[in-house]
Amino acid sequence: LASGILSAIRTTLDIADGLIDALMARYPTASKTEAIAIAIAAHLSEDAAGWLRGQAGSIAFDEAA
Repeated sequence: LASGILSAIRTTLDIADGLIDALMARYPTASKTEAIAIAIAAHLSEDAAGWLRGQAGSIAFDEAA
C-alpha cells in the first residue's frame, strides 16, 4: 500500500507445473495470483521470524521503555 493506493506489478513467471499444483492444493480457494502472493508473504514472514530468532540474546533493550 503506497499512500493508500494499492499497487501491483504484473509479470510473467515460468514455474514448474508440479509447484503450482502443490501450491493450489494448499490454497484451493485462491486464484493462482493470490496463492503465489500468499506463499511469498509466508516465506518473507518466516524469513523475518528466523532472523529475529537468530538475534535472540544479542539485542539490548532500554529498561525505561
